[in-house]
Amino acid sequence: MRIPLQDLILRNQGITELGRYFNKDFAGYADSDYADERGFHVYGRMRPKLKLYAPDNGGDANRMYRAIQAFTKISAECAASYGGQLLEAQGVMTHFLFPEEENTARTQERIIEFANVLFAGVEQTVKPICGNFWNGFAVSADHGRAILVSGSADSVVSLGPCANRPAKRIYRRDDRLGVPAGELHIRNMDGTWRKEVLSPASVNIQLRNKQSNFVGLAEEIVREATSQTPMVRHLGYEDIPAFMAGKRDTPVTVQAHMARADMHNFTKRVSEAFEAGNNTAIQQLATEFTQTMTEGEQTIASYDAPTHQLPWAGDCANFVIMPTSDGYDSDRAAISAKLGAHWHDAMSKNKGRSNEVSWTLGCAGGGAENEANGLLLIGLVQADNRSFKIVAGWGATHSQRAQEMDDAQEYDTAVPDCDYQALTSVLQPLYRQCGSTFNQHRFYRAEGLTEKKVKGAYIGGLAKQTVSVKEPVSAPYVRHYAR
Repeated sequence: MRIPLQDLILRNQGITELGRYFNKDFAGYADSDYADERGFHVYGRMRPKLKLYAPDNGGDANRMYRAIQAFTKISAECAASYGGQLLEAQGVMTHFLFPEEENTARTQERIIEFANVLFAGVEQTVKPICGNFWNGFAVSADHGRAILVSGSADSVVSLGPCANRPAKRIYRRDDRLGVPAGELHIRNMDGTWRKEVLSPASVNIQLRNKQSNFVGLAEEIVREATSQTPMVRHLGYEDIPAFMAGKRDTPVTVQAHMARADMHNFTKRVSEAFEAGNNTAIQQLATEFTQTMTEGEQTIASYDAPTHQLPWAGDCANFVIMPTSDGYDSDRAAISAKLGAHWHDAMSKNKGRSNEVSWTLGCAGGGAENEANGLLLIGLVQADNRSFKIVAGWGATHSQRAQEMDDAQEYDTAVPDCDYQALTSVLQPLYRQCGSTFNQHRFYRAEGLTEKKVKGAYIGGLAKQTVSVKEPVSAPYVRHYAR
Protein backbone atom coordinates (compact mmCIF):
# COMPACT_ATOMS: atom_id res chain seq x y z
CA MET A 1 0.00 0.00 0.00
CA ARG A 2 1.27 3.46 -0.85
CA ILE A 3 1.63 5.63 2.25
CA PRO A 4 3.08 9.12 2.96
CA LEU A 5 6.83 9.31 3.50
CA GLN A 6 6.46 10.58 7.08
CA ASP A 7 4.25 7.61 7.95
CA LEU A 8 6.88 5.30 6.49
CA ILE A 9 9.57 6.91 8.64
CA LEU A 10 7.41 6.72 11.78
CA ARG A 11 6.66 3.07 11.09
CA ASN A 12 10.36 2.44 10.53
CA GLN A 13 11.12 3.98 13.93
CA GLY A 14 8.48 1.78 15.54
CA ILE A 15 9.97 -1.37 14.03
CA THR A 16 13.41 -0.42 15.35
CA GLU A 17 12.11 0.35 18.84
CA LEU A 18 10.39 -3.03 18.99
CA GLY A 19 13.51 -4.79 17.75
CA ARG A 20 11.62 -6.27 14.81
CA TYR A 21 14.44 -6.57 12.32
CA PHE A 22 14.08 -8.39 9.05
CA ASN A 23 15.96 -11.51 10.10
CA LYS A 24 13.63 -11.98 13.08
CA ASP A 25 9.93 -11.45 12.55
CA PHE A 26 9.51 -9.01 9.69
CA ALA A 27 8.05 -11.38 7.11
CA GLY A 28 4.49 -10.43 6.31
CA TYR A 29 4.56 -7.23 8.39
CA ALA A 30 3.59 -4.27 6.18
CA ASP A 31 5.51 -5.95 3.39
CA SER A 32 3.78 -3.91 0.70
CA ASP A 33 3.91 -0.50 2.38
CA TYR A 34 5.96 2.03 0.45
CA ALA A 35 6.18 5.72 -0.34
CA ASP A 36 6.24 6.91 -3.95
CA GLU A 37 7.84 10.36 -4.14
CA ARG A 38 9.09 12.86 -6.69
CA GLY A 39 11.89 15.16 -5.72
CA PHE A 40 15.63 15.79 -5.50
CA HIS A 41 17.75 13.01 -4.02
CA VAL A 42 20.78 14.72 -2.54
CA TYR A 43 23.93 13.08 -1.18
CA GLY A 44 26.56 14.85 0.93
CA ARG A 45 29.89 13.10 1.37
CA MET A 46 32.79 14.08 3.57
CA ARG A 47 36.15 12.60 2.68
CA PRO A 48 38.43 12.06 5.65
CA LYS A 49 41.61 10.22 4.76
CA LEU A 50 41.55 6.48 5.33
CA LYS A 51 44.22 6.68 8.02
CA LEU A 52 41.74 8.36 10.36
CA TYR A 53 39.53 5.26 10.46
CA ALA A 54 41.78 2.89 12.38
CA PRO A 55 43.83 3.75 15.47
CA ASP A 56 46.36 1.00 14.78
CA ASN A 57 47.08 2.66 11.44
CA GLY A 58 48.21 5.93 12.99
CA GLY A 59 44.79 7.53 13.21
CA ASP A 60 42.18 7.95 15.93
CA ALA A 61 38.83 6.13 15.90
CA ASN A 62 37.40 8.51 18.49
CA ARG A 63 37.97 11.50 16.25
CA MET A 64 36.46 9.63 13.31
CA TYR A 65 33.36 8.77 15.29
CA ARG A 66 32.99 12.36 16.51
CA ALA A 67 33.33 13.60 12.94
CA ILE A 68 30.60 11.22 11.71
CA GLN A 69 28.28 12.13 14.59
CA ALA A 70 28.77 15.87 14.00
CA PHE A 71 28.45 15.54 10.21
CA THR A 72 25.20 13.57 10.47
CA LYS A 73 23.59 15.88 13.00
CA ILE A 74 24.36 19.14 11.25
CA SER A 75 23.43 17.67 7.83
CA ALA A 76 20.01 16.63 9.15
CA GLU A 77 19.46 20.04 10.74
CA CYS A 78 20.44 21.89 7.58
CA ALA A 79 18.25 19.72 5.33
CA ALA A 80 15.23 20.17 7.60
CA SER A 81 15.59 23.96 7.38
CA TYR A 82 15.25 23.66 3.59
CA GLY A 83 12.33 21.24 3.63
CA GLY A 84 14.42 18.11 3.15
CA GLN A 85 14.14 14.76 4.88
CA LEU A 86 17.07 12.63 6.03
CA LEU A 87 16.65 9.16 4.53
CA GLU A 88 19.97 7.46 5.26
CA ALA A 89 23.10 8.09 7.31
CA GLN A 90 25.95 5.98 5.92
CA GLY A 91 28.91 7.10 7.99
CA VAL A 92 30.76 9.51 5.73
CA MET A 93 27.67 10.06 3.55
CA THR A 94 24.15 11.35 4.17
CA HIS A 95 21.18 10.98 1.80
CA PHE A 96 18.20 13.36 1.69
CA LEU A 97 14.97 13.79 -0.23
CA PHE A 98 13.70 17.26 -1.07
CA PRO A 99 10.14 16.83 -2.40
CA GLU A 100 9.67 18.76 -5.64
CA GLU A 101 7.49 18.04 -8.66
CA GLU A 102 9.72 19.68 -11.28
CA ASN A 103 13.44 19.89 -12.02
CA THR A 104 14.06 23.42 -13.27
CA ALA A 105 16.66 26.13 -12.77
CA ARG A 106 14.30 27.69 -10.24
CA THR A 107 13.72 24.53 -8.18
CA GLN A 108 17.44 23.75 -8.28
CA GLU A 109 18.12 27.03 -6.48
CA ARG A 110 16.97 25.50 -3.16
CA ILE A 111 19.38 22.58 -3.57
CA ILE A 112 22.29 24.85 -4.50
CA GLU A 113 21.66 27.11 -1.51
CA PHE A 114 21.33 24.11 0.82
CA ALA A 115 24.64 22.70 -0.46
CA ASN A 116 26.45 26.02 0.11
CA VAL A 117 25.05 26.45 3.62
CA LEU A 118 25.88 22.86 4.57
CA PHE A 119 29.36 23.24 3.05
CA ALA A 120 30.02 26.23 5.31
CA GLY A 121 28.88 24.30 8.39
CA VAL A 122 30.97 21.23 7.54
CA GLU A 123 34.09 23.29 6.79
CA GLN A 124 33.83 25.18 10.08
CA THR A 125 32.89 22.30 12.41
CA VAL A 126 33.72 18.87 10.97
CA LYS A 127 36.97 19.71 9.21
CA PRO A 128 38.68 20.82 12.49
CA ILE A 129 37.77 17.49 14.11
CA CYS A 130 39.57 15.61 11.32
CA GLY A 131 42.55 17.98 11.26
CA ASN A 132 45.27 16.86 8.86
CA PHE A 133 43.15 13.87 7.87
CA TRP A 134 40.56 16.08 6.12
CA ASN A 135 40.20 15.57 2.38
CA GLY A 136 37.14 17.65 1.45
CA PHE A 137 33.37 17.57 1.10
CA ALA A 138 31.15 17.17 -1.98
CA VAL A 139 27.45 17.08 -2.89
CA SER A 140 25.54 15.36 -5.71
CA ALA A 141 21.84 15.56 -6.63
CA ASP A 142 19.33 14.21 -9.13
CA HIS A 143 15.59 14.65 -9.57
CA GLY A 144 12.90 12.10 -10.32
CA ARG A 145 10.52 9.53 -8.95
CA ALA A 146 11.53 6.77 -6.56
CA ILE A 147 10.04 4.03 -4.40
CA LEU A 148 10.95 4.34 -0.73
CA VAL A 149 10.66 1.33 1.56
CA SER A 150 11.40 0.85 5.25
CA GLY A 151 14.80 -0.58 6.12
CA SER A 152 16.48 -1.66 9.34
CA ALA A 153 18.27 0.75 11.71
CA ASP A 154 15.97 3.67 10.86
CA SER A 155 17.15 4.03 7.26
CA VAL A 156 14.68 4.49 4.43
CA VAL A 157 15.77 2.72 1.24
CA SER A 158 15.21 4.56 -2.06
CA LEU A 159 14.81 2.62 -5.30
CA GLY A 160 15.01 4.44 -8.61
CA PRO A 161 17.54 5.99 -11.03
CA CYS A 162 17.28 9.44 -9.41
CA ALA A 163 18.54 7.95 -6.13
CA ASN A 164 21.07 5.60 -7.73
CA ARG A 165 22.86 7.99 -10.12
CA PRO A 166 24.03 10.66 -7.65
CA ALA A 167 25.10 8.02 -5.12
CA LYS A 168 27.39 6.41 -7.68
CA ARG A 169 28.64 9.75 -8.97
CA ILE A 170 29.64 11.14 -5.58
CA TYR A 171 31.43 7.93 -4.70
CA ARG A 172 33.76 8.23 -7.70
CA ARG A 173 36.71 10.60 -7.68
CA ASP A 174 37.79 10.52 -11.31
CA ASP A 175 37.53 13.70 -13.38
CA ARG A 176 34.99 12.36 -15.83
CA LEU A 177 32.32 10.88 -13.55
CA GLY A 178 33.27 11.89 -10.01
CA VAL A 179 32.48 14.93 -7.88
CA PRO A 180 35.58 16.77 -6.64
CA ALA A 181 35.67 18.16 -3.13
CA GLY A 182 34.12 21.62 -2.91
CA GLU A 183 31.62 21.01 -5.72
CA LEU A 184 27.92 20.20 -6.18
CA HIS A 185 26.92 18.22 -9.27
CA ILE A 186 23.22 18.37 -10.08
CA ARG A 187 21.52 16.67 -13.02
CA ASN A 188 19.49 18.80 -15.42
CA MET A 189 16.26 17.82 -17.15
CA ASP A 190 18.15 17.07 -20.41
CA GLY A 191 20.34 14.51 -18.59
CA THR A 192 23.48 16.66 -18.45
CA TRP A 193 25.24 17.32 -15.15
CA ARG A 194 25.60 20.90 -13.94
CA LYS A 195 28.57 21.86 -11.78
CA GLU A 196 28.39 24.40 -8.98
CA VAL A 197 31.49 25.41 -7.02
CA LEU A 198 30.69 25.59 -3.31
CA SER A 199 31.99 28.37 -1.08
CA PRO A 200 32.06 28.62 2.73
CA ALA A 201 31.48 32.40 2.38
CA SER A 202 29.33 33.36 -0.60
CA VAL A 203 29.70 36.68 -2.36
CA ASN A 204 25.91 36.97 -2.14
CA ILE A 205 25.25 38.86 1.09
CA GLN A 206 21.93 37.15 1.81
CA LEU A 207 23.41 33.66 1.34
CA ARG A 208 26.52 34.60 3.33
CA ASN A 209 24.30 35.65 6.24
CA LYS A 210 22.49 32.31 6.08
CA GLN A 211 25.82 30.51 6.07
CA SER A 212 27.03 32.52 9.06
CA ASN A 213 23.84 31.82 11.03
CA PHE A 214 24.03 28.11 10.28
CA VAL A 215 27.71 27.91 11.24
CA GLY A 216 26.77 29.27 14.67
CA LEU A 217 24.05 26.62 14.99
CA ALA A 218 26.41 23.89 13.75
CA GLU A 219 29.03 24.85 16.32
CA GLU A 220 26.44 24.53 19.09
CA ILE A 221 25.31 21.14 17.72
CA VAL A 222 28.91 19.91 17.65
CA ARG A 223 29.64 21.14 21.18
CA GLU A 224 26.59 19.31 22.49
CA ALA A 225 27.33 16.17 20.49
CA THR A 226 30.96 16.13 21.62
CA SER A 227 29.95 16.29 25.27
CA GLN A 228 27.67 13.27 24.81
CA THR A 229 29.75 11.16 22.42
CA PRO A 230 30.93 7.90 24.07
CA MET A 231 34.48 6.67 23.77
CA VAL A 232 35.26 4.11 21.08
CA ARG A 233 36.26 0.72 22.52
CA HIS A 234 38.01 -2.16 20.84
CA LEU A 235 35.92 -5.32 20.47
CA GLY A 236 37.95 -8.43 21.25
CA TYR A 237 36.81 -11.87 20.14
CA GLU A 238 35.52 -12.66 23.62
CA ASP A 239 33.31 -9.53 23.48
CA ILE A 240 31.58 -10.39 20.20
CA PRO A 241 28.69 -12.46 21.67
CA ALA A 242 27.63 -9.57 23.92
CA PHE A 243 27.91 -7.14 21.01
CA MET A 244 25.85 -9.40 18.75
CA ALA A 245 23.19 -9.69 21.47
CA GLY A 246 22.91 -5.91 21.61
CA LYS A 247 24.35 -5.63 25.11
CA ARG A 248 27.03 -3.15 24.03
CA ASP A 249 25.79 0.06 22.49
CA THR A 250 29.05 2.03 22.54
CA PRO A 251 30.97 2.55 19.28
CA VAL A 252 33.63 -0.09 18.69
CA THR A 253 36.53 -0.97 16.47
CA VAL A 254 36.76 -4.61 15.47
CA GLN A 255 39.06 -6.64 13.25
CA ALA A 256 36.58 -8.02 10.72
CA HIS A 257 35.59 -8.25 7.05
CA MET A 258 33.06 -6.00 5.33
CA ALA A 259 30.83 -7.34 2.56
CA ARG A 260 28.38 -5.70 0.14
CA ALA A 261 25.96 -7.45 -2.20
CA ASP A 262 24.60 -5.33 -5.05
CA MET A 263 21.42 -6.39 -6.83
CA HIS A 264 21.38 -6.22 -10.63
CA ASN A 265 18.55 -4.84 -12.79
CA PHE A 266 16.25 -3.73 -9.98
CA THR A 267 16.76 0.00 -10.58
CA LYS A 268 16.10 -0.59 -14.28
CA ARG A 269 12.85 -2.43 -13.54
CA VAL A 270 11.68 0.38 -11.24
CA SER A 271 12.45 2.92 -13.96
CA GLU A 272 10.51 0.92 -16.54
CA ALA A 273 7.50 0.69 -14.22
CA PHE A 274 7.60 4.46 -13.67
CA GLU A 275 7.87 5.18 -17.41
CA ALA A 276 4.91 2.89 -18.13
CA GLY A 277 2.87 4.44 -15.32
CA ASN A 278 2.19 0.92 -14.07
CA ASN A 279 1.15 1.36 -10.43
CA THR A 280 0.44 -2.35 -10.06
CA ALA A 281 4.00 -3.17 -11.09
CA ILE A 282 5.34 -0.51 -8.71
CA GLN A 283 3.37 -2.06 -5.83
CA GLN A 284 4.72 -5.50 -6.77
CA LEU A 285 8.30 -4.23 -6.92
CA ALA A 286 7.99 -2.67 -3.47
CA THR A 287 6.69 -5.96 -2.07
CA GLU A 288 9.34 -7.97 -3.90
CA PHE A 289 12.16 -5.81 -2.62
CA THR A 290 10.94 -6.03 0.97
CA GLN A 291 10.87 -9.80 0.61
CA THR A 292 14.34 -9.72 -0.94
CA MET A 293 15.67 -7.77 2.05
CA THR A 294 14.24 -10.42 4.34
CA GLU A 295 15.82 -13.22 2.31
CA GLY A 296 19.16 -11.44 2.13
CA GLU A 297 19.34 -10.84 5.86
CA GLN A 298 18.28 -14.43 6.58
CA THR A 299 21.02 -15.62 4.21
CA ILE A 300 23.66 -13.66 6.10
CA ALA A 301 22.29 -14.74 9.47
CA SER A 302 22.71 -18.39 8.38
CA TYR A 303 26.38 -17.97 7.42
CA ASP A 304 28.83 -20.05 9.44
CA ALA A 305 30.38 -17.09 11.31
CA PRO A 306 29.05 -14.24 13.45
CA THR A 307 27.53 -11.55 11.22
CA HIS A 308 26.37 -8.00 11.92
CA GLN A 309 23.68 -6.63 9.61
CA LEU A 310 23.95 -3.00 8.51
CA PRO A 311 21.32 -0.86 6.75
CA TRP A 312 20.76 -1.45 3.05
CA ALA A 313 21.94 1.31 0.72
CA GLY A 314 19.45 1.26 -2.13
CA ASP A 315 19.48 -2.27 -3.54
CA CYS A 316 22.82 -3.06 -1.88
CA ALA A 317 23.00 -5.24 1.24
CA ASN A 318 25.75 -4.40 3.74
CA PHE A 319 27.09 -6.59 6.53
CA VAL A 320 30.13 -7.23 8.70
CA ILE A 321 31.58 -10.74 9.01
CA MET A 322 33.04 -11.01 12.50
CA PRO A 323 36.13 -13.14 13.15
CA THR A 324 35.69 -16.79 14.07
CA SER A 325 37.46 -18.45 16.99
CA ASP A 326 40.36 -19.23 14.62
CA GLY A 327 41.11 -15.51 14.39
CA TYR A 328 40.88 -12.85 11.71
CA ASP A 329 44.16 -13.73 9.99
CA SER A 330 43.19 -17.38 9.67
CA ASP A 331 39.73 -16.44 8.34
CA ARG A 332 41.33 -14.51 5.48
CA ALA A 333 42.51 -17.77 3.89
CA ALA A 334 39.01 -18.59 2.62
CA ILE A 335 36.42 -16.06 3.73
CA SER A 336 35.59 -14.37 0.42
CA ALA A 337 35.21 -17.70 -1.42
CA LYS A 338 33.11 -19.32 1.30
CA LEU A 339 30.96 -16.21 1.77
CA GLY A 340 30.47 -15.76 -1.97
CA ALA A 341 29.45 -19.38 -2.41
CA HIS A 342 27.03 -19.18 0.52
CA TRP A 343 25.43 -15.95 -0.72
CA HIS A 344 25.05 -16.94 -4.38
CA ASP A 345 23.81 -20.44 -3.56
CA ALA A 346 21.18 -19.21 -1.11
CA MET A 347 19.96 -16.22 -3.11
CA SER A 348 19.79 -18.22 -6.35
CA LYS A 349 17.19 -20.48 -4.73
CA ASN A 350 14.82 -17.50 -4.73
CA LYS A 351 15.04 -16.92 -8.48
CA GLY A 352 11.71 -18.61 -9.06
CA ARG A 353 10.09 -15.45 -7.73
CA SER A 354 11.92 -13.27 -10.23
CA ASN A 355 14.28 -14.42 -12.96
CA GLU A 356 16.05 -11.05 -12.80
CA VAL A 357 17.50 -11.30 -9.27
CA SER A 358 21.28 -11.58 -9.46
CA TRP A 359 24.13 -10.12 -7.42
CA THR A 360 27.71 -8.92 -7.34
CA LEU A 361 29.41 -9.42 -3.99
CA GLY A 362 32.36 -7.37 -2.74
CA CYS A 363 34.37 -8.47 0.30
CA ALA A 364 37.34 -6.73 1.92
CA GLY A 365 39.33 -6.86 5.13
CA GLY A 366 42.91 -5.73 4.65
CA GLY A 367 46.15 -7.02 6.01
CA ALA A 368 49.32 -4.98 6.23
CA GLU A 369 49.58 -1.72 8.09
CA ASN A 370 48.62 0.27 5.00
CA GLU A 371 45.33 -1.64 4.82
CA ALA A 372 44.51 -0.99 8.50
CA ASN A 373 44.77 -4.71 9.36
CA GLY A 374 41.03 -5.32 9.07
CA LEU A 375 39.90 -2.71 11.61
CA LEU A 376 36.36 -1.35 11.15
CA LEU A 377 34.60 1.33 13.16
CA ILE A 378 30.97 0.38 13.97
CA GLY A 379 28.52 2.43 15.96
CA LEU A 380 25.24 4.29 16.20
CA VAL A 381 24.76 7.96 15.39
CA GLN A 382 21.76 10.00 16.51
CA ALA A 383 20.04 12.48 14.19
CA ASP A 384 16.50 13.54 13.35
CA ASN A 385 15.19 11.67 16.43
CA ARG A 386 16.50 8.44 14.97
CA SER A 387 19.46 6.15 15.50
CA PHE A 388 21.49 5.01 12.48
CA LYS A 389 23.98 2.13 12.32
CA ILE A 390 27.19 3.23 10.65
CA VAL A 391 30.45 1.60 9.62
CA ALA A 392 33.73 3.11 8.46
CA GLY A 393 37.11 1.70 7.60
CA TRP A 394 39.43 0.45 4.90
CA GLY A 395 37.29 -2.65 4.38
CA ALA A 396 34.09 -0.60 4.10
CA THR A 397 35.56 1.53 1.32
CA HIS A 398 37.21 -1.29 -0.60
CA SER A 399 34.33 -3.77 -0.40
CA GLN A 400 32.17 -1.17 -2.14
CA ARG A 401 34.84 -0.46 -4.70
CA ALA A 402 35.28 -4.22 -5.31
CA GLN A 403 31.64 -4.80 -6.21
CA GLU A 404 31.61 -1.65 -8.37
CA MET A 405 34.65 -2.57 -10.49
CA ASP A 406 33.83 -1.96 -14.16
CA ASP A 407 34.53 -5.58 -15.10
CA ALA A 408 32.80 -7.14 -12.06
CA GLN A 409 29.68 -8.90 -13.33
CA GLU A 410 26.57 -10.47 -11.83
CA TYR A 411 27.30 -13.62 -9.81
CA ASP A 412 30.89 -12.42 -9.28
CA THR A 413 32.63 -12.20 -5.90
CA ALA A 414 35.28 -9.45 -5.92
CA VAL A 415 38.15 -8.72 -3.50
CA PRO A 416 41.10 -6.29 -3.36
CA ASP A 417 44.56 -7.65 -4.11
CA CYS A 418 45.74 -7.86 -0.48
CA ASP A 419 42.77 -10.12 0.39
CA TYR A 420 43.26 -12.19 -2.75
CA GLN A 421 46.91 -12.76 -1.77
CA ALA A 422 45.80 -13.91 1.69
CA LEU A 423 43.66 -16.69 0.17
CA THR A 424 44.97 -20.21 0.44
CA SER A 425 46.68 -21.26 -2.80
CA VAL A 426 44.00 -23.80 -3.72
CA LEU A 427 41.33 -21.06 -3.89
CA GLN A 428 43.29 -18.41 -5.77
CA PRO A 429 42.75 -20.10 -9.20
CA LEU A 430 39.00 -19.39 -8.83
CA TYR A 431 39.76 -15.66 -9.23
CA ARG A 432 40.93 -13.55 -12.16
CA GLN A 433 42.38 -10.05 -12.14
CA CYS A 434 40.16 -7.06 -12.88
CA GLY A 435 41.43 -4.42 -15.28
CA SER A 436 40.90 -1.28 -13.20
CA THR A 437 42.50 -0.09 -9.96
CA PHE A 438 41.54 2.00 -6.94
CA ASN A 439 43.98 3.62 -4.48
CA GLN A 440 46.78 1.66 -6.21
CA HIS A 441 45.02 -1.64 -5.46
CA ARG A 442 44.12 -4.24 -8.07
CA PHE A 443 40.99 -6.29 -7.64
CA TYR A 444 40.19 -9.93 -8.37
CA ARG A 445 36.86 -11.56 -9.14
CA ALA A 446 35.56 -15.12 -8.98
CA GLU A 447 32.72 -16.05 -11.34
CA GLY A 448 29.68 -17.98 -10.14
CA LEU A 449 31.01 -19.28 -6.84
CA THR A 450 29.05 -22.15 -5.31
CA GLU A 451 29.76 -24.35 -2.33
CA LYS A 452 30.28 -27.25 -4.74
CA LYS A 453 32.88 -25.26 -6.72
CA VAL A 454 34.75 -24.20 -3.57
CA LYS A 455 34.84 -27.78 -2.25
CA GLY A 456 36.06 -28.94 -5.66
CA ALA A 457 38.89 -26.41 -5.57
CA TYR A 458 40.03 -27.74 -2.21
CA ILE A 459 39.92 -31.36 -3.38
CA GLY A 460 41.61 -30.67 -6.74
CA GLY A 461 44.20 -28.30 -5.31
CA LEU A 462 45.23 -30.57 -2.49
CA ALA A 463 45.51 -33.55 -4.82
CA LYS A 464 48.07 -31.68 -6.96
CA GLN A 465 50.24 -30.72 -4.05
CA THR A 466 53.03 -32.89 -2.78
CA VAL A 467 53.09 -31.12 0.56
CA SER A 468 50.29 -29.90 2.76
CA VAL A 469 48.82 -26.45 2.20
CA LYS A 470 50.55 -23.89 4.34
CA GLU A 471 47.85 -22.03 6.24
CA PRO A 472 48.58 -18.47 7.40
CA VAL A 473 49.86 -18.16 10.93
CA SER A 474 47.25 -16.53 13.12
CA ALA A 475 48.64 -13.28 14.46
CA PRO A 476 47.71 -12.13 17.95
CA TYR A 477 44.34 -10.42 17.99
CA VAL A 478 44.73 -6.67 17.61
CA ARG A 479 44.47 -4.77 20.89
CA HIS A 480 44.09 -1.09 21.39
CA TYR A 481 42.98 1.35 24.04
CA ALA A 482 40.63 4.29 23.48
CA ARG A 483 42.57 7.44 22.80
